[in-house]
Amino acid sequence: MTYTGLTIDVPSIFVGGDSDWGVYQRPGALELMNGISCTKMQHIHFIEGAGHWVQQERPQEVTEYVLHFLKRNSES
Repeated sequence: MTYTGLTIDVPSIFVGGDSDWGVYQRPGALELMNGISCTKMQHIHFIEGAGHWVQQERPQEVTEYVLHFLKRNSES
């Protein structure tokens, strides 16, 4: 497999809906992603009442998280 063992080594965040079943499908997968697959993950955000299509269900809140992340990381 081409990408097996590779990591994402740039600053990142995770934004998901708290009603997204996918996050809970494999217990511990999100925790493994945070710090192992994504070595510089800074935050995990769950948006209340949103599901799997969080960017379509709550575009304003997702945009605010992304803009905050970009602003914080452009100052470094």
